[in-house]
Amino acid sequence: MDCPAVDIHQALLEVTQRAENAPLEDRLGILHQDGAVALNAAKAMYCQQASILEDNERSLDTALVCTTVPDLMFQVPTLACLEERSQDLQNQRQQNNHNKNLATEYLSNIKPFELVIAAEEKALVQLIKSRDAVLQPPTDVASHNSATPVARRTRRSLLQLQTGLDEANAKVDDKTMYVAYIQERYLFDTRYGVVVAECATDRNSIIDRMMIKIEKLRSWHLATP
Repeated sequence: MDCPAVDIHQALLEVTQRAENAPLEDRLGILHQDGAVALNAAKAMYCQQASILEDNERSLDTALVCTTVPDLMFQVPTLACLEERSQDLQNQRQQNNHNKNLATEYLSNIKPFELVIAAEEKALVQLIKSRDAVLQPPTDVASHNSATPVARRTRRSLLQLQTGLDEANAKVDDKTMYVAYIQERYLFDTRYGVVVAECATDRNSIIDRMMIKIEKLRSWHLATP
């Protein structure tokens, strides 16, 4: 069974595009929920492929046992069958290596995004400092409810200050949500690439063991009259 060609960006793009197109306050939730689904689906697919390989490996183990029992030697796969299985495994290994290379390249490409996150985190800190330093909460406006010109100017200034503070708080809230989103986005991208790379490595380990067993069976055929 050949490993299907896997575009490691497909599930990633489906999740991240939904997040990017959503309102800012919904993006983090989409990554948490849909991102987990995408990762679990990828893991399940790769685990299924590994399980199939392990089943095939057990059949080779059985064939090796049969080479030691004369009455069971007829169950040993023929050389033609072994050649076919060997070619299939080589194709799967090639696909695994392709997926692993894609994942490694992808992880390398997103690495610089750490600098973007760091810059946004610094911007958030500065935004909070500016808000706290310049826009201090106003005193109780009700105490300046007099009809005198000075009181009216004071009250107007306090209302303007409150409006400015509300706007500053809104900017801080938006920036906080954005920073949390891009942090989670980077973690999701990284987890996805790691899953693809590690699962490809695991499948190749099984294939390597199977190739050794196929070679043993080939040698047995060539040595058997």
